[in-house]
Amino acid sequence: MKLFKLLTFKRKLAIFWLVEGFFDLHSIVTEIKKDEEWTKKGDFLANVKS
Repeated sequence: MKLFKLLTFKRKLAIFWLVEGFFDLHSIVTEIKKDEEWTKKGDFLANVKS
């Protein structure tokens, strides 16, 4: 019975790691997009002042 509980726990951990990995990647991509938007806004403001 303990072995069954251990295997169930490991399976749940594996699923959690997959979900956590997905959200980590999503967060990284979102940050990259935000940086690109800030760069575009900065370029726009720099061009307007010229």
